Parts: sequence; structure tokens; C-alpha cells
Amino acid sequence: CTGISVESAANTSSGNCTTQTFSTQDTESFDVMRSIVGATAIVFGVQASNDANIGLYSSKGVVSEMYHLVYGGWDNTKSVLRRCNQCTNLAEYSASILSDAEERIFWADWTNGLIRMGTGTEVGYNMFLSWQDADPFVPEYVGFMTGWGADATWSLYRPLTI
Repeated sequence: CTGISVESAANTSSGNCTTQTFSTQDTESFDVMRSIVGATAIVFGVQASNDANIGLYSSKGVVSEMYHLVYGGWDNTKSVLRRCNQCTNLAEYSASILSDAEERIFWADWTNGLIRMGTGTEVGYNMFLSWQDADPFVPEYVGFMTGWGADATWSLYRPLTI
């Protein structure tokens, strides 16, 4: 396991692994933001009943230029990729992927405008969604959000450059 040590509510270390843990509440707002400058992927765990949202931003909190990744939205029935906050779904995957009883591990990566989402700890494997942006930007911040009746506990592993 490899990790990142950043400011957070809790950091735990084991050998060379540091995992940042934090929670999001039912706010429908990207309340937790972290820098990912230079990274091309993240691996994270989340325990939530529904609507675990990731925002990949070009600038901190600027929702007009972001990739919005929804894991287990619509009462945990589908996941989607969007080019901005709450706008048109550009790719969809129908499956129940979240759990409020246990943490589930996911990844997201972005290279030259190709945005992908998948499950597990190995980026590029078990992909379930992808979309190619014709006018891409480079994400520099990641935001985390829950809403629509859900709170979440998150584990953030290091941002990766692949």
C-alpha cells in the first residue's frame, strides 16, 4: 500500500502507507477539497448508501470547469460522468456499487481528456465508465461530496502519476 500524508481529520500510517480518512455530510456541496497537482489518478475508499461524488477541478472550487464523477447515484442504481456540476450525463453505468455497511474501493484517472472510473486498487482494471473530452483541462483539485440523504466515510490513497 502506498499513500499520501496531507492535512486531514485523521491520518493513519502503516509501514510506507498513509491513508487520509475524512467524512462528508448530506450537504450536496463539495466540502472537502485536496490538491492533486501533477497527479493523473486517485484511489479511494468510500462507505455510503448512495451518491458518493468526486469533482475534478481545474481551479479550486470553480464548478464551471470540472469533471463530476457520481458513484452510486439515484439511490445507488447508477454512476455517471459529467463535464460540469449537475449537468448532462455523458456516460452512465447501471449497477449498485456502494455499501453503507462496508468500504468499497474505487479509482478515477484522467489523461489527455480521457476520464475513467473503476473499482479496486489497480488503476486501469475493472473500469466501468469512460469518456473522452474533446476540449480537456488538467485537474488540479479533487473535491468530495455526498447528498441526497447520504453521509460518507472516505479513505484517500495517494494521487498517482501513471
